[in-house]
Amino acid sequence: TSMSNHVVFGAGGWRVAFATVGVLSLGLAVMLVAGMPEPARSHAAAEGDLTLGGVMRRFRGYLRINTFKAIVLQGVFGSVPWSALSFSILFFQYCGIPDGRA
Repeated sequence: TSMSNHVVFGAGGWRVAFATVGVLSLGLAVMLVAGMPEPARSHAAAEGDLTLGGVMRRFRGYLRINTFKAIVLQGVFGSVPWSALSFSILFFQYCGIPDGRA
């Protein structure tokens, strides 16, 4: 992108972009923890059946729901084009389009 080729505050532009997103994410996390306290749960409800057999029983129960299978299948095939779109700026740059327009 146009920022990745520049030096900002003595660091590569892409590093500044990642650091900015990281700091904003941490700030949001602190606000969420402070503003949304989790209600107390009973000990039995907190544990549940966390054995492999219990988790597999719950998973098989989800697989009996046709809409769950459809959503998972759509997610598998739908994630491929979105992953490919992450390379569109690089493709435009290789085609000779200036960074600012790409």
